Amino acid sequence: MLKTIVKHLLFCCLFILLCQPALPGNPAADLVKQGNDAYAGADYAKAAQLYEQALAQGVESAALYYNLGNAYYRQQKTAFSILNYERALKLQPHNKAAQNNLQLAKERIANPIDELPEVFYRRWWAAVLGILPSGIWAGGAVLFLWLSAGLGILFFLSATAKQKKYSFAGAVSCLVLAVLLHVFAYNRHQNETAKNYAVIMQPAANLKKGPSDSSESTAELPEGAKVRTNERVNGWVRITLTDNREGWVNEQNLTTI
Repeated sequence: MLKTIVKHLLFCCLFILLCQPALPGNPAADLVKQGNDAYAGADYAKAAQLYEQALAQGVESAALYYNLGNAYYRQQKTAFSILNYERALKLQPHNKAAQNNLQLAKERIANPIDELPEVFYRRWWAAVLGILPSGIWAGGAVLFLWLSAGLGILFFLSATAKQKKYSFAGAVSCLVLAVLLHVFAYNRHQNETAKNYAVIMQPAANLKKGPSDSSESTAELPEGAKVRTNERVNGWVRITLTDNREGWVNEQNLTTI
């Protein structure tokens, strides 16, 4: 009787699957494919346009930003290529191809701003966080939390002192790892969603002492320079340069990474 019921259920499931209408193709994926074909055919302007359309439809990946950066690089659009390589590295910090191409693009910047070396522990911390995306760090935290709970239950059910000792040690170790991975997940998520860096997109943007056109100019910023954004006031953004100088720039001159 049970076998007959199972057979009928399997038959019904198979019938439903076979009767389903064909799902339409993913328009965004089609745009990416068309962009790849255009790039392969050396039509870099069309490739960039198609990649931008895919992004506008909600598709976001390190590979797509990397391809878009390449398309702009081929068109000699340095600032746009840097912006998209930076966005690719924001999602995938250890992407060697994006790192290398970003460096090549930066070499095209006229009068680049000096970059002060980053403190070693910040560089180490960023490297560790970038190993995995936030979702995987979070999944690991949940896994070790469940393991800790299971070992905790085993501790109370253990009959011998030796079993209690090992289950308690395991539960504490898993709990510590769960907390650590949660910290990694939280900080990685903050990095993935942060909007505190931007790229200067206009040539010869003026760095001002205050948030107004009438304020004194202190420097001329090169197109393609990466800056850290701070507060915003009436269409002006207070920024910090890679050499730690600060000032104000019109928000129309930059695009957030």
